[in-house]
Amino acid sequence: PTPATASYETEHSLKLNLDYATELFENYTTNIGLFVQRSSGRPYSWTLGSFRDDDFGDQDLFDDSDVYLPYIPTGPNDPAVDFDCLDNQGNQLCLTYEEIIAHLEANGLSTEGGYLSRNAYRSPWNTQTNLSIRQEVPGLFDNNKGEVYFTIFNLLNLIDSSKGDIYYNRFADTQQILFDYDLNEDGQYQYQVPFGGYRYGSPATYRADKSVWRLKAGFKFTF
Repeated sequence: PTPATASYETEHSLKLNLDYATELFENYTTNIGLFVQRSSGRPYSWTLGSFRDDDFGDQDLFDDSDVYLPYIPTGPNDPAVDFDCLDNQGNQLCLTYEEIIAHLEANGLSTEGGYLSRNAYRSPWNTQTNLSIRQEVPGLFDNNKGEVYFTIFNLLNLIDSSKGDIYYNRFADTQQILFDYDLNEDGQYQYQVPFGGYRYGSPATYRADKSVWRLKAGFKFTF
């Protein structure tokens, strides 16, 4: 493999931590903390769908790994691509050059001939906002104190249910299939619509468990 961006690189991670302490009640400290983190999404690659396809000589354990980078034809007469293959009924099976270019443009991808780069694309940014409130309270005995605390995770979602959504690429899910492919007897690429239809945008998935607000409350007593 040629050097490229790692699949789990976080290119940008911006953090803001604000703390404020006061006494809403005499001799008992109130602490309010706000933590905000905004991170860029994980990188991903556009690839060829190769489920159980041994055209490149894959071993059985590897032939369902969609890791081949797509070759983009240099034009409608590119000898590396077959644009005219037919199925057993004589119907057009291969994508035409115009169909290939149209799908590239629909995803904002380069139409310049050659291979697409590995991990050159990014999933959406994510923002996480947490609010913490800690209030000292009288203890159970003289000269000691307790603390009541509340932490709200994903504060944005509490303020507005349409905010705070988290999307990210799950483990090993750093590819997005551009086309399915075969190789003919002459070694030419034969591109088809991916199984299940075209994909658009990043492979990042919505994480419901991370996107809803949550409240953690507790009491701490020190003696």
